[in-house]
Amino acid sequence: MSLDGGRTSQAARLREPNVEKAWVRWDVDWTATPGDYVFRARATDGRGDTQPDTGPKYNVHGYLYDGVVDHPVWVF
Repeated sequence: MSLDGGRTSQAARLREPNVEKAWVRWDVDWTATPGDYVFRARATDGRGDTQPDTGPKYNVHGYLYDGVVDHPVWVF
């Protein structure tokens, strides 16, 4: 998990239940202060394969896109 657009990262804590081949919820500690942030979550599977930073766009709707996506966050 990156809280600064990918410049640094930290491991997140996986939450139960962690079902094989399914999405998993996770937590990360963060002390929010006012400002603009870009969150990036990158997955790693049970084999150790990590999600690519970017990926090909498979169709016009973006289905099956497997790259990491930026999530802008604004704290007031």
